[in-house]
Amino acid sequence: MRTMMRRSTSLVFTYSEEDILVADKSGDVYTFSVQNGNQPGELILGHLSMLLDVVVSKKDFLVTCDRDEKIRVSHYPNAYNIQCFCLGHQEFVSKLLYLEKEDLVASGSGDGTIRLWDYHTGQEKLCIECRENLDIAENDTKKTAILCLQYCAKHQIVATVVSHHSVVLVYHVTFEDNHIHAELSKKIELLAEPWDISLHDGRLWVLQAIEGDTVQVYRILEGPVLQKVLPDSSKDKVLNAALTELNQKWNFFKESVGTETILPSLYKNKFDNIKPYLEKKQMRLEGKMTSVDRKTKGTLPPGGIKRKEHAAMGAKKRTADVISGGQDGHNVAAKSGKGS
Repeated sequence: MRTMMRRSTSLVFTYSEEDILVADKSGDVYTFSVQNGNQPGELILGHLSMLLDVVVSKKDFLVTCDRDEKIRVSHYPNAYNIQCFCLGHQEFVSKLLYLEKEDLVASGSGDGTIRLWDYHTGQEKLCIECRENLDIAENDTKKTAILCLQYCAKHQIVATVVSHHSVVLVYHVTFEDNHIHAELSKKIELLAEPWDISLHDGRLWVLQAIEGDTVQVYRILEGPVLQKVLPDSSKDKVLNAALTELNQKWNFFKESVGTETILPSLYKNKFDNIKPYLEKKQMRLEGKMTSVDRKTKGTLPPGGIKRKEHAAMGAKKRTADVISGGQDGHNVAAKSGKGS
C-alpha cells in the first residue's frame, strides 16, 4: 500500500508498466515503482492549480491538465522539460485521453467541448461542441462538463458523458489527409445520468443508477451501429452471465447514489469589479454637482458668479498695491536716514 500526502485525483501506468504516475489535488505528480513497494514516491512535476487528469504517450510524453484550463505536455521522465501547452478550453480540463493509433490527445472540459490536439506542437485539430447535441432549454443555466471520455480505434468512435444529462453521446471521427471530422453517430437515452462508461473489445459498457438495469452493454457493429445487448439474448455465455450477475448486485451499487462530486467547485466565480466602481464614481460626481447647485441656487443673480469673481480679483489687486506701497515708503525712509 502506498500513501499520499494529499488526495489523489488521477493515476496511470507508464507504457513500460514499471511505474505508476499519481496526480494529487495540490497540482503535483509523483512516480511510484511497481517492483519496489517500499520505495517512496518521487515528485516529478507540479502545476499551480489542481490536477484533474494525466496520461502518458508511447513516445515518452507526459500530458497533464488542471483547473486553470491548461494542458501541459512534458517529457518523461525528465518532466521539468516542457514540450508545449495546449490552450483553448474556456473552463477546467476534466478528462484526457491518448489516441495511440492516431498519436493524438483528446480532452474534455467544463466548457462542454471535446478537443483533439497534436500534443507535439500544441495545435488544436478538432473541437466538438457537445451542447449542440443536447436538449437544453433556453432558460437552463446549468453548465455542462465532460465527465467521461472513451475512444475505440477500430470503429473510430468517441463516447462521452455530459453532466446533468441522462445520455451517452457517441461520435464517429474520421481522419483523412490531415483533416479530422466528427459527427454524432448515436445518442443513447438513459433513465438516469450515467456514472461511467467504457469502450472495450468492440463493446460499450454503461453504468447507471437504476436498480435491475445498472449495467448496459452495446455491441458496436460496422457503420458504426450500436446494438443493445439484452440479458440471455447474446450467444456469448460469459457476457450473459456477467450482465445477469452485475444487475443483481444493486446493494453494492446503491451506496453511490446521491454521492456529491467536486464538479460544482471546479467552476470559478468571476467578478466584474470595474462596472460597480464606475457606477459609484458616477454617483459621487452627481452628488458633488448637486451639492454645488444647492449652494449657488438663489444666492446670486444671473451673471453674479462672474461679478463676484471680478470683485475678488479687484480686492486682491488693491491689497497687493497697499503692500507694495508700504515697502517702497520703507525703502525711501531707509535711504534718507542713511544719507544723513
